[in-house]
Amino acid sequence: MEFSANLTTAERQAACQTAIDIIEPGLYAAALTVGLDPGDVAVDYDVPAGATAETHPTEFQLKDWVDKLAVVKAHLATL
Repeated sequence: MEFSANLTTAERQAACQTAIDIIEPGLYAAALTVGLDPGDVAVDYDVPAGATAETHPTEFQLKDWVDKLAVVKAHLATL
């Protein structure tokens, strides 16, 4: 994606931190909701075998949060 603004490295780092600040509370709440300690959620968390978005929506949301956080942290590490 092309951006019209040329962001500095500091601005990109700040944007990553903003994204992390948005993602982490959702991840934390979803983990607690499904009975997991948020600190124990693995970076490769996956929904239970045989689960569907209809039967385990919170587990799917948790996986989405985990995946998003991993992408942002990986991007931040490249800056």
